[in-house]
Amino acid sequence: MSEKAISIAHSPDSDDAFMFAPLFNNLIDTEGVNLVEYLHDIETLNRYAFEGRYDISAVSLHAYFFMQDKWEILSCGSSVGSNYGPVLVSLNRKELIPGSVVAIPGQYTTATLVLKLMCKGLKLVSVPFDEISDRVRNKEFEFGLLIHEDQIIYQKLGLTKIADLGEWYYSSTGLPLVLGVVAVQKTFPQKTIVEHLIRKSVRYSLNNFERVIPYAKKYARNLSESELRKFIEMYVNQHTLEMDSILRKSVDQLRILAKNRGLIH
Repeated sequence: MSEKAISIAHSPDSDDAFMFAPLFNNLIDTEGVNLVEYLHDIETLNRYAFEGRYDISAVSLHAYFFMQDKWEILSCGSSVGSNYGPVLVSLNRKELIPGSVVAIPGQYTTATLVLKLMCKGLKLVSVPFDEISDRVRNKEFEFGLLIHEDQIIYQKLGLTKIADLGEWYYSSTGLPLVLGVVAVQKTFPQKTIVEHLIRKSVRYSLNNFERVIPYAKKYARNLSESELRKFIEMYVNQHTLEMDSILRKSVDQLRILAKNRGLIH
């Protein structure tokens, strides 16, 4: 169908790998579309999206709020925390107060936005997401904001949970927290077919868990088999297949909360 390669970028974590594996490993028919995969951590993806580097990209919902004039959200591919999400941790149980120093996984991550909504006046320092747990354990930071796999194994790492941001958001709004979305540049002409293929990929993964999970294992940092399964099921599910009215309401609610606080334009 297409001679020109279509670029799709996502994070090198196990849930994204599980979601996109069928597209890039000959597990489904890509219907003649030439797709090229690019992997970067989420904050790098956010910054590249500002530049318009790829046709399709996973981005943080927070970052999307700054680029919605040029990008739109696909109706599939979202990562959603249903009363769970990024975890704020410390080495010992400490009180989070204004002035506390927190290692965050990037200023445009949704985790950072929700943390700012939850507590004002924090000193935030961007750190590669896969270094945060170790740097809190080494006492370089009082607190760390964990995303991806470390959010479910922080206890095993000797860390204490101060807050679950997905729980906080749910208690505040009654809504699940949309953390990441797959977005397409508005000028991209083949949105419909790519959206169809991504949904086809997610559906295949959900229906063929055992066949696809080996691809996810390659990116499962520090996770046991049972932990990997738990993590994937948390973030690749029916919410990923379809952004329904509840998720769209949650997107709008987060935008309103952030705008009212002056955190986005």
